[in-house]
Amino acid sequence: MTDPDEVARRWGERKSKPNMNYDKLSRALRYYYDKNIMTKVHGKRYAYKFDFAGLAQAMQPVQTDPSMYRYPPMCLTCPDTTTTHQSSTSSEHHTVHE
Repeated sequence: MTDPDEVARRWGERKSKPNMNYDKLSRALRYYYDKNIMTKVHGKRYAYKFDFAGLAQAMQPVQTDPSMYRYPPMCLTCPDTTTTHQSSTSSEHHTVHE
């Protein structure tokens, strides 16, 4: 990058952020480091390296495991099961006869 301010201006234009500057852009770039999309070239100012494998991985849809949700998924076409009915066993005392 030879003119970081111009790069920031263009990035802001692309993202519809007219107040974009290099400080804000560099903060955004660190987000891409965490996603393994790009890395900073150490020892060189304003130099970055894209990791196209990381970019391809970041563009893949996220696969979610339903077991990671706290509540089971809702069925919008199933009968309403959200109302609770008090069962007769919860309000009555049962005696076991031998």
